[in-house]
Amino acid sequence: MAETPPPSGPLAEASARELRELQQFLLYLGSALTAAGEAVNHVEEHLRQVAAAYGAPDARVSVLPTYLVVALEPGRPATLEPTRQLRGVLRLDQTAALFEVLKAAQRGEPSPEEGSRRIRQIVDMGPRFGASVTILGHVVLTVGICLVLQPTWGDLALAALFGALVAVLKLIGGR
Repeated sequence: MAETPPPSGPLAEASARELRELQQFLLYLGSALTAAGEAVNHVEEHLRQVAAAYGAPDARVSVLPTYLVVALEPGRPATLEPTRQLRGVLRLDQTAALFEVLKAAQRGEPSPEEGSRRIRQIVDMGPRFGASVTILGHVVLTVGICLVLQPTWGDLALAALFGALVAVLKLIGGR
């Protein structure tokens, strides 16, 4: 039985720990971008750019809505991860923070370990506003949508009531 030769390429000098950290960072970043609603073809492109910035220009990335496959070089093992590891979808403030991490990663700035830590922090971020402001925001949104339909005063009251009800259910269901 012939042994496979060790990979030779830009990552040949990297330690196993560094390779694991880079692969983990790419997996976290891909999962977070998917949770942010980014299209899978854009996620693939972003991950390839980030991998190249970290010294893996031949990285192979496949993104599906529920799974992510990353191999840093031909001949290196690929990792298959479910993208559901990051719960739910990201809010707009989380998405903005994620894209800041992505921009920095495309320049190769944070270490892969630091990038993974930042992504975990972004996912764990609490809402910017408390429950009362969230409920008020839903009420304003539903009343605003209702105004487009030329409502009666009763319609506006019902829209406000349903907006508040949806907000309360989302707050309860989010726990």
